[in-house]
Amino acid sequence: MQSRTPEELALETKILARLADPDYRPVKPRTLAKKLLVTPEQMKLFRRLVKRLVIDGRATWGDQHYLQPTALPAVPSEPVGNISSETDVANPKRQSFSWKELDWEADDPNALAFEAIEAVIGDEAAIPFCKAELRRSRPKRETSETLWKHESARKRANDPIESEEGPITGIFQRHEAGFGFVRPMCMGDSSERVEDIHVPAKYAMDAATGDRVQVRLRKSHKIHRRGFRDRDRGPTGEIVEILERGQQNFVGTFFSREGNGWVQLDGTAFPNPIFIGDCSNHAVQPHDKVVVEIVRYPTRNNAGEATITEVLGSARDAGVDTQMVMREFNLPDHFDDIVLAEARMEAREFEAESSEAPTTGRSERLSFEAGRRDLTAETVITIDPVDARDFDDAISLQRLGCGWRLGVHIADVSRFVRAGTALDREAYQRGTSVYLPDRVIPMLPEIISNGLASLQPGKPRYTKSVFIDFSPEGTRLNVALANTIICNKHRFSYEEVDEFLEQETEPTVTRRSALGADVYHLLLRMRELSRILRERRQQRGAIELDFSDVRVDLDRDGRVTGGHTIPRTESRRMVEDFMLAANEAVAETLSEAGLAFLRRIHPAPSTHKTEQLGEFLIGLGYQGESLENRWSLQRLLDHSRGKPEESAIQYAVLRSLQKAVYSPKEEAHFALAAKHYTHFTSPIRRYPDLTIHRIVDEYIRSTGDMEAKAAGNGTAGTVGNTASETAVSPMAIADSSMTMGRWTNVPDERSDTDETVYTAAREKSHPREKLGKHGKQGKKSKESAKKQQRSNLKESKQFRNLWLLGEHCTQREQLAEEAERTLVKLKLLGWLRDRVGSIFEGVITGTARYGFFVQPLEIPIEGLVPVESLPGPHDYDESAHTLSSRRRHHVYRPGDPVHVAVKRVNLLKRQLDFELVQHRSRTEKLE
Repeated sequence: MQSRTPEELALETKILARLADPDYRPVKPRTLAKKLLVTPEQMKLFRRLVKRLVIDGRATWGDQHYLQPTALPAVPSEPVGNISSETDVANPKRQSFSWKELDWEADDPNALAFEAIEAVIGDEAAIPFCKAELRRSRPKRETSETLWKHESARKRANDPIESEEGPITGIFQRHEAGFGFVRPMCMGDSSERVEDIHVPAKYAMDAATGDRVQVRLRKSHKIHRRGFRDRDRGPTGEIVEILERGQQNFVGTFFSREGNGWVQLDGTAFPNPIFIGDCSNHAVQPHDKVVVEIVRYPTRNNAGEATITEVLGSARDAGVDTQMVMREFNLPDHFDDIVLAEARMEAREFEAESSEAPTTGRSERLSFEAGRRDLTAETVITIDPVDARDFDDAISLQRLGCGWRLGVHIADVSRFVRAGTALDREAYQRGTSVYLPDRVIPMLPEIISNGLASLQPGKPRYTKSVFIDFSPEGTRLNVALANTIICNKHRFSYEEVDEFLEQETEPTVTRRSALGADVYHLLLRMRELSRILRERRQQRGAIELDFSDVRVDLDRDGRVTGGHTIPRTESRRMVEDFMLAANEAVAETLSEAGLAFLRRIHPAPSTHKTEQLGEFLIGLGYQGESLENRWSLQRLLDHSRGKPEESAIQYAVLRSLQKAVYSPKEEAHFALAAKHYTHFTSPIRRYPDLTIHRIVDEYIRSTGDMEAKAAGNGTAGTVGNTASETAVSPMAIADSSMTMGRWTNVPDERSDTDETVYTAAREKSHPREKLGKHGKQGKKSKESAKKQQRSNLKESKQFRNLWLLGEHCTQREQLAEEAERTLVKLKLLGWLRDRVGSIFEGVITGTARYGFFVQPLEIPIEGLVPVESLPGPHDYDESAHTLSSRRRHHVYRPGDPVHVAVKRVNLLKRQLDFELVQHRSRTEKLE
């Protein structure tokens, strides 16, 4: 045998010890090297040793080029010796061992281990170099007591094991194969949230997707699935109770068999038909789309049973697809009479107040509600899509010397939708407006959303205004909130503003006369400030992904005629910059005041996702930089801009980010690099914004009264000339906390927390009056007080109520997005059904073992290119997200441009298959 160096022997021993570990899962050599802490200098030696082990028969290649040990003998029930037979000793190439085969009761177990290693390596000289590694990697010696416990655990292998806190409550997601996952409903820090719990099919009962269930944890075990390698699915559980059904009405296609009715439900959650029975009382025809209510949910052993509640008609009829999605997602199609009656009453009161106001002057006529500042003389404009029906945000902008004063004016929906009313309950249930391709399902009746609250041109409207003073460099200097009345001077579409900003060569006089001098200068100021704010936001680490929206073109009957992209133009960026600034300013104002409110939080990417992104980038040739912070991610995006791999990297970064949610937890918004962030600017279409408006209203009224008392005439610390518009004043909040007990974490009576807030606020407002040791402020005591205040808030009932509200709003938002995607997909599938063979230019959006997904550039739908349709065998690299051809050396990765043809359309399962026509692979080394 060729002599080997001590370094080779030690590294080979580490590899063999890892392969022999009973907990070892087959991985690629690169992953194994990372787990063994192989240095870059040792990589060449490591690869050579792995190849030698495979050639010698001591290791083998598994599926997808995963390194695995040679076939191990079955683990016996009783301990045995280190070598199973003399034949194995004589033929070390076929020998492999497991730590479980060692005799733990031997006097010198190390000697047995060395003997086993010697038989595998075939070199007695290896023993001295293996001792340290063996002692480090060998399992802990088990005593008779632990052996008894393990034996009892093996006997109870099929018994569920509960967590220390009992069953876990979560939302179930079902797979078409019958198994599923439960996402626990956990309150608190994101670090406290456990991962999804895998539920095997035999333990899923009859739970369906969206059901709220209780699950008990079981012993973790491997999941064996045909065509997939074994993998650890994490925690495994058993559903013990279904607490609430997430969905009872389902949409499917009716057919009859042997005189009985059956319905094949759409989608893949229930692959088998549902029994209907006698349906003679329904005018239903074969292949009609129907809505059914499930009486008995199907399980892996029993067929389900349902009853027809509504017949929608043929799937080819106009508008049926929209009705299908609305029934499937339980979207309301009308408002109750009591809700409409309240909306009409609010409209009558608004008109009555306006008509009873004095008419001697415009300003006096509009200021009919006390405590509102009249801004109707200000130049205020709105910029919205050309087909927008409601306008909930307006903008004003003034130059203050060298600085700026930005005014963001949001429709005051809280003035018309009061807490506890039928209007409020309906808005809460809906949670958000749903924007389907051919209709809008509003959160509020159109009397309010398109009438009273909509900032229509030339009409006085109530607003909540936030005024932000900026330095010339874009630094925020001051924030003030106010109840106001505005009058929209001009309603712009995005296209009109873009056209105006692009006409640099047109004479200034002509442009000024067309818009008016005030509006003309306002648009130019908006462009200048938005660029300053955008640059400053990027400097602090905000991540900006530049994806264009793709919209579907419809005819009058709601049928698809094509699609188009909506790029992020200057006008859209301007409005986005100002809304972001307003949301952040309001969030920081309320946070500084010690108020509890619903935040928009965006957790940082998990370590696992970051590692996956890093492995993917290594495959593209990007190496060396950590991806654990926003700046590195943004530098990565900037570095790839304009290069062939730009799309691939943008998709990869998007996949690595978590979803933003609503929560009262004080957590930053990772993508925006904002310490405090909330949704304030869209109360017409989002319920969280409406709740923020109510808190802002309490804040304005309470701080306004205190400022008025302090100043005598209500003008101190305000932007305008009324007491209701105030700058940020934590001291005033502290004094008024008794009247705002329902919004803050303090009780109705004065407590220690009140004094803490008051003291902290006074130190901030008058730092010279309260000094700590050695004449300096007590920084540690101040931070301790804030920490205690946050702790008290988190334990309060109010925090739990806000957390439940955030969970509800997050779920409604995600459901609305899913409904929109589903209907778009249905309409496009119906359009593509008659276009089989049509070729589209697209981009790869994801890869898997069974193929890769492609989204055409012209239409917003994903289709699969099955791996079976590609020539030759292919290997899938999960870490690099690539699918590689073994013969032709083609590598398919997210972001690659491709040309595909429509191959197959399945409307029932909502699936689309493409056939690859052309693929432009990147073969050259990237910088």
